[in-house]
Amino acid sequence: MNEIHLSNNQKELIEKFGVFLESKGWQPAIARVLGLLMISDTNELTFDQIREVLHLSKSATSSALNFLLNTNKIEYITKTGERKRYFRIRQIMFEDILKEEQDMRHKFISVLKEVHELKESKNLNGLCETIKDVIDYLEFTNNHLPKLYAEWVSNRRK
Repeated sequence: MNEIHLSNNQKELIEKFGVFLESKGWQPAIARVLGLLMISDTNELTFDQIREVLHLSKSATSSALNFLLNTNKIEYITKTGERKRYFRIRQIMFEDILKEEQDMRHKFISVLKEVHELKESKNLNGLCETIKDVIDYLEFTNNHLPKLYAEWVSNRRK
């Protein structure tokens, strides 16, 4: 089996990436597996390579990979004549993450509008005005970010 060697910088970056994802509610093993797949010098890693580099149990590795596969963050390929699966990041994952973030902002706006209505009806103007400002900002960004992203992608591909 091909052993994976990571520099100290790569290890630190995997940890930093993992901690970031944990702050967003991800389980540690899942966060580290995704970090490893992003940061490794190799585009595809086997189950055993992932398990050994991250010092995870077989069950933790399997659970993490299954979660990432089921949420379409990663995919796997096979190579002719081999039974192993090679796991890799789905390149479209990043676009999916941006869409998920936008969907979350829409949901947050909806809840904030309900809070604003409640506060407004009780004449709690100070907080009410701040909530309205946040709603306006989020709606503004939701209206402009897709256009900016499309323009950025278009310019990048020229």
